[in-house]
Amino acid sequence: MKEAITFPPLPEETKLAVLRKQKPERKSFLRALILGKVDSETFTYPELASPRYEDYCKWINPIESYTSNCVNKKIDKKEILDNIRELEVFRTHINDKYFGITLSNTETLQLIEILSNLPWLGTYVLKNHIIPVEVINKYGSESQKLEYLPRIISGDIIPTICLYEDGYGTNVNSIKTIMMQQTTDSWVLNGEKEFVVNGINSNLFLVFAKCVAPTGKVKPDSFSLLLVERDFGNISCTNVCDTIGRHETPTCTIKFEDTVVPHKNIIGKPGGALDILMEYLKPGQQHITGQAISILRNFLNLIIPEIIQMKHFDRDLYAYDIVKKILGEITFSLYTMESMAYLTTGMIDQYKNMNADLEQIITETYCANKCLQCIQSGLQLVGSKSYMNNKSYIDALHNAMALTTMDINNLDSVTYIASSVLQLLGNNVTEFKDSILLLFEENGSAVMEQYSDMLRITFMLTEIYATFANITRASRSYSIGARNADLEKDLVTQMTYVSHTKVCLLKQEIDSTKAFNGDNCYISAMDLSYGCHKYPLAHPLTKTF
Repeated sequence: MKEAITFPPLPEETKLAVLRKQKPERKSFLRALILGKVDSETFTYPELASPRYEDYCKWINPIESYTSNCVNKKIDKKEILDNIRELEVFRTHINDKYFGITLSNTETLQLIEILSNLPWLGTYVLKNHIIPVEVINKYGSESQKLEYLPRIISGDIIPTICLYEDGYGTNVNSIKTIMMQQTTDSWVLNGEKEFVVNGINSNLFLVFAKCVAPTGKVKPDSFSLLLVERDFGNISCTNVCDTIGRHETPTCTIKFEDTVVPHKNIIGKPGGALDILMEYLKPGQQHITGQAISILRNFLNLIIPEIIQMKHFDRDLYAYDIVKKILGEITFSLYTMESMAYLTTGMIDQYKNMNADLEQIITETYCANKCLQCIQSGLQLVGSKSYMNNKSYIDALHNAMALTTMDINNLDSVTYIASSVLQLLGNNVTEFKDSILLLFEENGSAVMEQYSDMLRITFMLTEIYATFANITRASRSYSIGARNADLEKDLVTQMTYVSHTKVCLLKQEIDSTKAFNGDNCYISAMDLSYGCHKYPLAHPLTKTF
């Protein structure tokens, strides 16, 4: 028997007060730090301004109440989507001009966090609303916006992005889908797109394709972006994937066979979508930070009551210091995730043209990876219960895995962060700078190929930014007398020392070079494994005599 959830009535059309006027442009915290020019004004944790804050709370509170009430209840997917549509979620990220609601980055983060009480719902709204709508908003023509945005609000149109081919990755050279001009007013599209999120239910596909010139040649960087409606015909959906999580947002393969697309449905100019493609693939743009925060918070709220009830050798499990340490680490990780996330969005909202790409990538990567690591640690405390009879624990693990496998690529993130640091290097934190200069001495122009050291640089920068975010947040909490602010201040003070120790250890590993930090050993072992195509070492019981 499916359960129905009621929610408070809302006015037919919500209007929020205008967003606060942005302050003059300035460098983001990390860019300023790397250049050695930190601005003291960045040490103020961002605030939401009235009366916008009150209007936003009136709008968001019923959404939070509804999604919270849906947790662990058997409710039809369509019913949930219809209800959040009535709560005006699908008006977000669309300009008032097209009957939408414009949200700030901070408001968007909290909305995703709330929707991710049901992880599949957070993914659905991101992949089938926010991200495609952002593309149409930013790059679409006026006529395209007028045609599609109101229909997205009403639910007549469900958009999704079609990009990946020949495996899930960021290699744009793998794109084989092509478009050829048929007449002056139409193009013919052919190709297959894999890992299309909710493609089986979508009816507007944002398709990246290569543009074939009249001579029949394809330029390597000649990418186009088309708005392809399912009703255009010759579109099929196959290979619906049975994923281990997010069962309500399946992925599939979408095939286009001589699909005729009107010229007016090309976003921008034919062959001119390379910048759009690179922006979409850029790390830090997937909006998954809010999902990670929500998944980990709900997991922690689930596991703590369980631990309190458990016994180990006739003692309360929660009383063991190691249990407190593990749960404490999870709690502080969640605190850090929140601090980094809201500091980053707050900076972007507060200043004009804020280029906070480094902060966005570091925050997104940290949150996704920490979410998975913390859930794995917590499951080991619960033991067999988590494996045998509690679906919520396994779902949390699977949802966290999706963040680090389907949504982000750690290698891309590390490369982008480290390369940005090398380009911006100035009179920054002394030990940080010394370690990077040592890498240049050791590797010269090949420094960007040293991914292990690039990872260490990324970890160092992440610890620095996480510490800064925690200190500014704790300072704000203490100043306004927030709940448990004394504990928060003391905790952050102690963990700042821990973070400093981690940064020093990372510096030592870089200073030790590959010969002494273990990297050469691992590389040699894997060269041998690659040659054998398997684990290469003899079994411990092997005899040679």
